[in-house]
Amino acid sequence: MPDDGTSEQSEYVGRHPYEASKNELRITADGAHFSLKREKRFRTYTTDYDVAWDDVISYESCDVMLCEDDKSWPTDEPLPEDFQPIAEAGMLFIFLMPTENEFFQIWAYIPEEDTARVGDLAEKHLGRPQLPRLAHHAT
Repeated sequence: MPDDGTSEQSEYVGRHPYEASKNELRITADGAHFSLKREKRFRTYTTDYDVAWDDVISYESCDVMLCEDDKSWPTDEPLPEDFQPIAEAGMLFIFLMPTENEFFQIWAYIPEEDTARVGDLAEKHLGRPQLPRLAHHAT
């Protein structure tokens, strides 16, 4: 998957619904590209991850409540007591195995109205349905 996004046809491009610079998700026929803003020790930087569909073990595209401290929770469940809600959004969560002995989780927040479309695209490319509750209960 190319880094510049110009040589492949993007089927979906979405950004964090409330902080557009925080993350971007791009879906193509070959996989998903995550561009994620990170902060560590007073430094801010962007990390890019290219996920090939063949590396994906399972996934979930769901509606979530964004909460303080970079937490989220499914919108159709009561929030845990220590979660302070901010706003609703969508989320694509992917559990993958890029090598035989490595497991990796990656996710991006997207506009809530894009959740179904992103789930449909992932299912089309993977040839299997999502695993409900994976993002918050199976990890």
